[in-house]
Amino acid sequence: MESLRCLVATLLIASLGTAPESFAASYEHLQTSSRANRVYDVTDYGADATGVADSARAIQAAIDAAGSNAYIYIPAGIYRVSSTLTVSSDRVHIAGAGPHATQLLFDVTENDTLFLLSAGSHIIYQGSLSNLALWSNDSTHTKLAIDLQDSSGYRIENIVIGGNVVHGRSFYWSGADSIGLRIKGREFGMVKYLYNYADKPIVIADNPNSSIDIDHFHFQDLYLSAHDAPTITIEDGVNLSNVTFDGANPWVGGTYGLYWSDTTSKQVSNNLLIKGLRTEQGTSATAYSIYIKHNSTLQNLHVEDSLLDGNRRGVYLRKVQNAIFETTQYTSTTLEAFNATADTISSLTFLNCFWQVGSTARLDNYSLYDSLPNYEEKKPIPNTAYYVAMQAISSGDPMQRRRLPIIETRSLPDASPSMDGTVIIEDAGPGNRNMIIYAGGQRFRIKGGTPF
Repeated sequence: MESLRCLVATLLIASLGTAPESFAASYEHLQTSSRANRVYDVTDYGADATGVADSARAIQAAIDAAGSNAYIYIPAGIYRVSSTLTVSSDRVHIAGAGPHATQLLFDVTENDTLFLLSAGSHIIYQGSLSNLALWSNDSTHTKLAIDLQDSSGYRIENIVIGGNVVHGRSFYWSGADSIGLRIKGREFGMVKYLYNYADKPIVIADNPNSSIDIDHFHFQDLYLSAHDAPTITIEDGVNLSNVTFDGANPWVGGTYGLYWSDTTSKQVSNNLLIKGLRTEQGTSATAYSIYIKHNSTLQNLHVEDSLLDGNRRGVYLRKVQNAIFETTQYTSTTLEAFNATADTISSLTFLNCFWQVGSTARLDNYSLYDSLPNYEEKKPIPNTAYYVAMQAISSGDPMQRRRLPIIETRSLPDASPSMDGTVIIEDAGPGNRNMIIYAGGQRFRIKGGTPF
């Protein structure tokens, strides 16, 4: 048993501060720490690693005995669990021997949650869940693998969520819109190295205790696969601030990629960064890889180094200020690449983006304002399908916002215009928003407003 304790300590130290490959780290810290920081092995409380007996009560008993500032170890094996495991104390760290080395098989007969990480009406602080596979064979009930509520400093790392419900060629945590990970507040959280095959892989929801719903959260290296639902759902009324998705981020299958339809929030959200995204195998041609329709305003959206698949539409934005798309591609030859309106979108930038020939755009109520850098006089904007031609600012003139004489305009048809490796500027309607468009290697400033 002492040798097992040493192994346990090594694994848990790795789960708390380093990447999974450092499981051979020293365990002296746990050996010399106080009793409050001791390791609790769930098999000491009767958990069955063969998967025959129900281990829910045994694992919960270990969690309850540990209290705060504790390490719960679930050794390699399969543990059948039929009811919710609740963590309500601060700084509780639960770790297995590695995904699929330690598997919790959620065997339910009704709608239920596997891990509830919540201190009720209070914040739960600085715990972690790592090195586990969360699995279910049930295809009937609504299941929630991890429900993280009103947390601060929590880490979800090196977790696999799936099941034996087959959709296509993959195995899902599925049934009645089952959810892999739900986050209901609050701050400074990390989700890292997550394989998540679920009907709804990630749901971000309203914090029941506070208006701080998701603040300073970092999602890194997530393989997400959805079934008949969005990959990431941000629910109505969520207040978001400083949220980052980066690293390797394949979002596979499902209807939408990121879906945020907000009709009730009263305060501004800000700073959403998505980097290294690749959506693929979307199942709905009417859905979008990124769909954001805010009730108030989202300030600062940045999408970078991303590839949006051609099985669904690209990007839909409403009520977003300061949106930047950089080195991003959209691959459909027939669907809509971008949908925005000048009365709701302020300061829109495309830098080194590629839109596949044949894809379309809807950019309503925009008109050309000026161009940077200078063009030769009467040289048209290099859009091979539709353009507004203009007289450029003379060489040496200061760059300033001012109306420029129109040399030629081409009216756009009622239908969405074709895109040919660039963004279409539609010249129609009222408005007063200043915009930036990068197209064809050049940069153009456009504004909402009546045509010149």
